[in-house]
Amino acid sequence: MVNEVNKLIYNALAEHNAVTLPRVGSLSVVRREAKMEGGRVVAPTFAVEFKSAEDGVSLCDIIASVANISATEAEDIYLRWLDNVREGNTLTISGVGTLRDKSFIVDTALAQVLNLAKSTPLKIHSRSRKPYLLIAAVVAILLGIGAYLFVANDRVATPVVEEPLIVAVAESPEPIVEEVIEEVVTPEPEPKRWVDNDDIRHWVVVGSYSTRENAERAVEDILSKQQAECCDILTLGKMFAVAVYGSVDKAECESFVRDNRHEFKQSWVHTPKRFK
Repeated sequence: MVNEVNKLIYNALAEHNAVTLPRVGSLSVVRREAKMEGGRVVAPTFAVEFKSAEDGVSLCDIIASVANISATEAEDIYLRWLDNVREGNTLTISGVGTLRDKSFIVDTALAQVLNLAKSTPLKIHSRSRKPYLLIAAVVAILLGIGAYLFVANDRVATPVVEEPLIVAVAESPEPIVEEVIEEVVTPEPEPKRWVDNDDIRHWVVVGSYSTRENAERAVEDILSKQQAECCDILTLGKMFAVAVYGSVDKAECESFVRDNRHEFKQSWVHTPKRFK
């Protein structure tokens, strides 16, 4: 869960969008103008700046939109994320940067993404006429050599006798047509997924991932450790959530979360909008 929220902040800043961290402040991308350093012109750069004021889209709103969940559920995920990344007066966002007091140090990888079009500093040299004189002299010599060769070739001309070109054409054999019999294979119907059960209205989610491949690896890991009898993947907006328990009664799901907090520390109950 922590890594997924970190990625949401990373993606927003990579697109030069400001992000508000409720109860903390906001992060935004600022442009630093070009400047002169030791006879060189340093191109403009982009950096991440922290403000105590809330300026930009709330991270809770981003979570709710991407995961397709309610504002209350999104706020709960945000607060649990904040507890994991904050220690004292330091807030560490992996892949994004570190906020200590009110000073923010951007991660090197994010800084490189923000400045992909950064150009090499341009050196300024004084003009000199010597290279131009040298080029003019070389061009004059080459023109003189070319004129001499043209006159010499015109005086000594060797006659060219063209011989007829005989081309042998081989007869191509008759094409052999082979009859191809295609075997028609009727695909077997895919088994119905556990999460497609319409009788289940509430799900216990133990993690959400930005790609289906990561979610499938999490399912294999849970089943290999026999931590759950059933395990499947829910699609929540652009995220892929792994569910290990489902019931028509929300109280049963909440009881499962309490009883299995040791195995699934980040589990929470998800109720699709159509059942609310």
